[in-house]
Amino acid sequence: MSNQPSKELIELFHAAMDGTATEEQRLLLEQQLLEDPETYRSFVEHCQLHAMLAWEHGSLDALKFPIDRSNSKESTVKTPQRSWTGLRTLIFLAASALFVIVSIGLFYRPDAWWKNESTIPSIAQSSGHSHIPWEERDVVGRVTGRSGGTVTILDDDFVLGEEAEVRTGRYRLGDGFVQLTLDNDIEILLESPAEFELVSNMRMTLSRGRMSAVLPEEGRGFLVETPTAQLVDHGTAFAIDASNESASEIHVFQGEVSVRPLKASPGADDVFLRTNQATLIRGDSAIPEGIDIDHDRFIRQLTEPELPEPNFGPQVREFDVAYYFRMPLPADGKTLRNKGSKKVGAKLYTSGMSSPPFKPGVVGSGLYLDGPNSQAYAAVENYEPSPSNQLTVCAWVWAESRPRWAAIAKHWAMEFPKDKQRYEGLGGQFHFGLHDDFGDLELQVRDSQGGVQKLREQSPLPLRSWQFVAFVADGKQVQLYRNGKLVAEAECDGLATDGPGALGIGAKLNPQGTEADPRNPGFWHGRIDELAIFHKALSQRQLMMLCDIARKHKELPAKP
Repeated sequence: MSNQPSKELIELFHAAMDGTATEEQRLLLEQQLLEDPETYRSFVEHCQLHAMLAWEHGSLDALKFPIDRSNSKESTVKTPQRSWTGLRTLIFLAASALFVIVSIGLFYRPDAWWKNESTIPSIAQSSGHSHIPWEERDVVGRVTGRSGGTVTILDDDFVLGEEAEVRTGRYRLGDGFVQLTLDNDIEILLESPAEFELVSNMRMTLSRGRMSAVLPEEGRGFLVETPTAQLVDHGTAFAIDASNESASEIHVFQGEVSVRPLKASPGADDVFLRTNQATLIRGDSAIPEGIDIDHDRFIRQLTEPELPEPNFGPQVREFDVAYYFRMPLPADGKTLRNKGSKKVGAKLYTSGMSSPPFKPGVVGSGLYLDGPNSQAYAAVENYEPSPSNQLTVCAWVWAESRPRWAAIAKHWAMEFPKDKQRYEGLGGQFHFGLHDDFGDLELQVRDSQGGVQKLREQSPLPLRSWQFVAFVADGKQVQLYRNGKLVAEAECDGLATDGPGALGIGAKLNPQGTEADPRNPGFWHGRIDELAIFHKALSQRQLMMLCDIARKHKELPAKP
């Protein structure tokens, strides 16, 4: 060795080899071995020397020297032959030294001491916390945030409380989102449904679900195993989608990670992903597949981002908004907070959904509903329609498909029976969404005399892209907009002020407002963000201003 290890380091080596190292000592040794190649080589040499000395100096209890009496009964000459038992003990000791190396992660070298990382052991097979009582397991971090987020400890079958410690072991996230901060400042955000195991503050498995992570410098070397791949971080922000157990996707938003299929052959190279790159690893394949990075799939923080001025939210409130649903992640996972003057929130009805009703929005998070499949929606109880002759409603929407009469927001309890000549029902002010099966942007508004004015864009709403949609009733006319541009208009004398006592978001409600309408519910399939309702008429210039501000936040391209 070019440099002799210090006395303190040698003592650390011995503690690791004889099994007396504390968790703090083990992590300290692991960090030094990961960072310093000389320390690593020194430790390996000490493991070898330890085995050799034990063999040469007879410190192996199982070692025996049989007496050779083949020449004479009286012969007392001892022939020192090492027995098979002693040889097995030596092999065991050498293997034990090797196990020490494996157990503290030395087969992973982040600085690529060897190019092929095929020797990383499978975490799923190496962990074994289930037999250790919860109180005796190592603390590796804390719960630092959640939206809903019911976390169950699988081995002990109890639920983690608010801001609880997290220890090594297996967990299930049954609903919502949960944020974990490990004691080395690695931040992990998990999306339900998910099952995962914390092996240490530097290793985990994600058996099912989605996660994103932000790692400080101290987190370099963090390892995540999925059912199909192993990921080693080199200082980065990344996300993993293992919601499909037969495949895993790894997306790198900043920095670099190395990824290895679990079925890769020993000589195969890892795939190195850098900023804005992603890969797909299928369970039945050893070959990584490059894919486009997806910035719109993963929730990466629980709070709304801080944005530069001009900021979309303050600008909306400056226009004196009555109902304003920004769609941030709610702490309880069940309600939508109203930032407008009316202060009446919305309740989520999403029991049919298998995943949380939130995905990335134009600004922060957005409401996600998966259409007729789960029949999810939100409802504003005790909704107050505009008391004046003026009304503006605007929102950012993302459509995955165009279900029949898909609803953006509807204050409507009217039907037009085929055997009748006029609308029937409790009334309402507006019916805002997509038209029937054609799927173009559509609006129905009732005037002060109860007449229904209808407007349509006449071309299907684009799918899988953000669209800023709005309508304005100024007492004389009603106008329909998409991305700040006028697409239809009609005369409309005032506004009706009757109707149901609830507003549907993502669905039309029944007249009582207690559930989705059984005839034409119009379940929205996609996202709705920044829904704002004004009891006044905004100008086209003001709508275009809001559209442009949000586009700059999201860095969306200008669209017709």
